[in-house]
This record gives sequence, C-alpha cells and structure tokens, in this order.
Amino acid sequence: MIDYLLTTGYGAQTSTLFTTAGSMKDILWHPDLIDHQDYDFVVRFSKKYHFSVKHDPTVAYYLSSGRAIHFETCIRFTEENIHDIAPAVYIRYNRLMYQRAMQKAETKQYAAYFLTEVKRYLECCDTRKVVAQPPAYQNLDACLLSGLTLSFCITCLNRLYQIKQTLRQNLDDNETFKDLIEFILVDFGSADGLSEWVGENFKTEIEEGYLNYFYTEELKGWHSSVAKNTAHLLANNQIVVNLDCDNFTGAYGGLFVIDAMIKYGWENAVLHYSGDGSSGRIALSKTNFLKLGGYDESFEPVGYQDMDLCLRAQKMGLHYVNIQDKRYSRALLRAKNTSSKRPWEEMYEHNRQLSMQNIASGKLKVNADKEQIGVVDNLYIY
Repeated sequence: MIDYLLTTGYGAQTSTLFTTAGSMKDILWHPDLIDHQDYDFVVRFSKKYHFSVKHDPTVAYYLSSGRAIHFETCIRFTEENIHDIAPAVYIRYNRLMYQRAMQKAETKQYAAYFLTEVKRYLECCDTRKVVAQPPAYQNLDACLLSGLTLSFCITCLNRLYQIKQTLRQNLDDNETFKDLIEFILVDFGSADGLSEWVGENFKTEIEEGYLNYFYTEELKGWHSSVAKNTAHLLANNQIVVNLDCDNFTGAYGGLFVIDAMIKYGWENAVLHYSGDGSSGRIALSKTNFLKLGGYDESFEPVGYQDMDLCLRAQKMGLHYVNIQDKRYSRALLRAKNTSSKRPWEEMYEHNRQLSMQNIASGKLKVNADKEQIGVVDNLYIY
C-alpha cells in the first residue's frame, strides 16, 4: 500500500476516504503528524482492514494551494515505514523531496538528508557496480538540480535477436531515474516478430511513457541516416542519444550521460563513445542536432554517418568529448551490416569522401534541401 501511495498519491491525496465509523475510530489519525497524516492513516488502516483504491478523474482531483511542506514529518513518516517501501520507490521519493527542499533557502537544511538517502540506497541496492570505479551518480545533486532530461533513440529492422538481449536490461538499468529518461524505439517494418514481442513484454513501460514504440513501413530499404533522424525527431527530451539496438547503456547509463553533459556544458557539447560496437553512441542537445540537420541523408545507406555528425558538430563549435568507459560502452558482438548490394567498406569510403567535401566547403548543416528529415508519413505509435 505504501508503495502505491508514494508512487501515485491517489487514495490519500484528497483525504476522501469512505469507511465505516467503527473502523475509522479504531485507527484514527496520528495527532503529531503535520504532513502525510492521510498516508499514515491509510497505511495503518490497510494493515488491519480491507482497503481498495478507486481512481476516477472526474470526481477525484484536488487544487494545489502551494502550501509549505513540513519536511520533518515527511522524514518521520518514511522512516517509520521504511521496511515496507520498495527500494526503487524510496529512491524516487527522496529524489523528488530533495528537489523540493532545494527550492527555498529555509528548507535546504533538509536537502542533505534526502540526497544522502538516495545515495545510500543506490549503493546498497546496486550489485552491478564495478569495484574501485566511481559510480555514475557521483554528482547526483548536480544532475537532479539541472532539470535535464534525456532520450535514448533506438532504430530497428529485423534485429529482434539483438534487442531481445538489450532492451529489458537497458530499461532496468535506468528505471530508478525514468522520470528523467525515455527510450524511443522505432521499428521500420520488422518481419521477425518485434512488434508482438514489444507488445507482450513492455505494456507497463509503454503506458508510463518510459518506452515509446513506433512502427512504420515507409522506409523502403535500410538507410541509417534516415532511420536515426526519425527516432531523434520523436524524442521529447533535451538531450538525445543514439543507441544501437545491440548496445547496453550500463547501470544508470542515462544519468552518466547527463552528468557528463553538465561537466562539459550540455548546450555546447557532443559526447562520442568509443568501445566494442558502441561508436554510434552520440549524445548532444536536440537543439544542436537540429541545427546540424541531423544525419546526412544524401549518404549511402550505411557507413561514416556517425563520424560525420561528430566532425560537423566540432566545426560548428561544439566541444567534442570522446567517452572511453567500458561500463557504458558495451555492445553485443556483431558483423557489419551486409544487407545492401554494395560492400560496407565501399559505402563507408564514399560517405567519408562526401563528408570531407562538405566540411571543407563549410556545409555543416546537411539535408537543407529537404522539407523534412526522417520518416514522417504512416508512423504509428503503439
């Protein structure tokens, strides 16, 4: 029950409770609690009596008065019920309370408590950390206060055998911070059962908006630049990160990117990963991505499109940062895409030469002759 309350607030948020007089008098409200007294009542009530929640948005709503939060009471409430709160819920709750405590000078004294609790639980619960290496949430306070949000952009065509190994892991690795992070997955007409697999296994993530799944058959033949532009345009957040479907973000990988973007100046930085199969992992602001025109759609279907984007970003004045960290640069073993009629090496060299010509002539924004980049027609959201 307490996980439900701290996650949604419905049932106790409005103080609208229907019960028998006898059971209510048996439980009563805690006289020493200034905040969370309704939460406390519901938690104690549900331990002795049957309690169910009915949320009807036409009758269950409240008007926020903007009243001050009594942080001492909130801390007392969670400490008294800490053993009944799921770790992920406890972490998210303390993160939000930290942000609220930092909003006013007179409540900043409580912020340290909430931040300490978040870090303590992350360290206790995270069994995936590499020993003797600092965790990605080392600068957690800066990440939370920045207000930055991030979109991982995934494109896929008949790669179910790969994404089956990565998607669930990536979602789990970033779930604690899913209010800051989203995953965009665009399926370009896969015939290997991808849409059915996503629908059967990720209903909750899709309903939450944590995973946004799109389907289209408009891309006639694979083209990396067109596919990636489509996914990036669908991103809702400030920072966009290309994530190949065979790549792993690493534990708290989204937070790692946000932390790095803050460090190097997120409005003027482009991060480029180096690792086994992760060279397509590029992070930059969506604003800068659009200023560059996205990936060059005049290229051959595959090859050099990632390096071209990074080089143009550098020439435009962005700070290029090469990320070399095995915790966040892991990918499945794979062979080069050979579905095209032309050899990959030939297409790579063609695109490299075209990129060099464009940059030498000062053409840093590509696709300028197009009204719209990516696929925009017959694009369906699950």
